[in-house]
Amino acid sequence: CTGNTRAQFLRSCGSIYKKILKASVELAKMTSSFLGSIGNARELFMALSDAKAMLDQPSAMMDAHPLLAEGIPNARHEAIRNAHFAHSCCILATKEDFRDAHTATTKDASGESESTHNSTSSLEQSFQIHVNNKFIAEVEQVAGCCLFNSLAVVANAHPASESFVSLTPEEASQLDIAAMINPGAVVAVCPQNTTAQSLKRYRIQKPQSASYARTIRCDRSTRSITVKYVKSGEIEHVPWSWLVGMEDTSKKHSLFSYLPAAKSIADADVRGQ
Repeated sequence: CTGNTRAQFLRSCGSIYKKILKASVELAKMTSSFLGSIGNARELFMALSDAKAMLDQPSAMMDAHPLLAEGIPNARHEAIRNAHFAHSCCILATKEDFRDAHTATTKDASGESESTHNSTSSLEQSFQIHVNNKFIAEVEQVAGCCLFNSLAVVANAHPASESFVSLTPEEASQLDIAAMINPGAVVAVCPQNTTAQSLKRYRIQKPQSASYARTIRCDRSTRSITVKYVKSGEIEHVPWSWLVGMEDTSKKHSLFSYLPAAKSIADADVRGQ
C-alpha cells in the first residue's frame, strides 16, 4: 500500500489507517525485543562455552570476547536473564510444541546429565535450551517475518518514503537549488541530454546515466552544486540543470523514541505498559 493507494486509504479510512500504523509500530518493538534477547543470550552462552577452555588463563578469558569484559558471573547472569525473557514470550499450546521445546538444537544445550554434578553449570545449561531448541527456532522465523512486514508498513507510511522529488532540466535550472538542498541531502544527477524520468521511491524509472550523490555544497554565483557520488566516491561540480531528482529532507523524522540502550535486552520488556 504505497503512493496514491496509501493516500486514498488515509483519506477514506483515517481511523483504521492510524490503528494499523500504531499496531505495526508496537509489533516492531515487541518482535525486535524478542529476537534481540534470543541473539544476545546465544552470543553470551557461546562466549561462556569458549571461556571454559581457558579457565587457567583469566586474562586471556576476558580478552576472548567483549561480552565477558565485566566478568564471567555477570555474563552468565545476563545470558540467563535474556533466555528467560525469550522463553516467557512463548506459549506451548500443543504436545508437538512441548516436544520441540525440549529438542535441543546445539550440543551445549543437550546432555543435561553430564552437568548435574555442578549446580551452576546445570542452571546455565537448563536456560541454554530455552534459546536453542526446535520450537524457539520456528517461532524465531515467524517473528522475523512479522518484524520485516511491520517495518515495511512503517516505512511505507513514513513521509520520507515519498521524500524524493523528480525534476525536469527546466525546473532544476529555474529553481533556487541552494535554498532547497542542505548538505548531505541525496540528489540524482544526469546530463542534460538524457530524458529525466520519475525517480520516486518504490517506482523508479532510472535513466541509464543517472547517478545518486550526496550534496556537499551549493554555489549560487555559478548555479552549480558540489556532490560526492554514492558508488564511486568521486567529487564533482555539476550545474543545477543536471539534477533530475532531490531529497526533501524536511520529511525526515524519527517514528521511534531514542533512549539509552538497556544493559540487557530483557530490560526493554514493555508488555502490559
